[in-house]
Amino acid sequence: KSAGFKFVDDEERAYISLYNFALSLNLILDMVLTAFLSYRQMVGRGVHTADGRLLHDLETYQQILESYPMQKALGNTIYHYCWPATFFLPFVAEPLALVIFPHHVGTLFVRSIKGLGGKKAEKALAMPIMEQARYADVIFNV
Repeated sequence: KSAGFKFVDDEERAYISLYNFALSLNLILDMVLTAFLSYRQMVGRGVHTADGRLLHDLETYQQILESYPMQKALGNTIYHYCWPATFFLPFVAEPLALVIFPHHVGTLFVRSIKGLGGKKAEKALAMPIMEQARYADVIFNV
């Protein structure tokens, strides 16, 4: 292969590792951007902390991130990111899109062509090879 992999296992391991790294980096960048934008928005609205100080008056990143308004904003963002788009819909849509729908279309295809039978029909109805990115998604969701 062009990347120098001698075995498919090595290629898939590298793919899963790089894909998982990309997912993690994307999440970190999303959270940093969300925290920054939430902070700027709350400073503009004059939001106070639980002890009455303005959010703008907090001095360190730790104080800012541990304040209730920031915790609430980031918690809401994480919740809306995860539910239902990350933890529910993919697990409902994936079997439909990757198993049931292709099998149904394949069945209609095999039925519609009279000369298609035997091994060719089996091949038309065969399941695709499992893509390894699914494992990285599972690791990321855990």
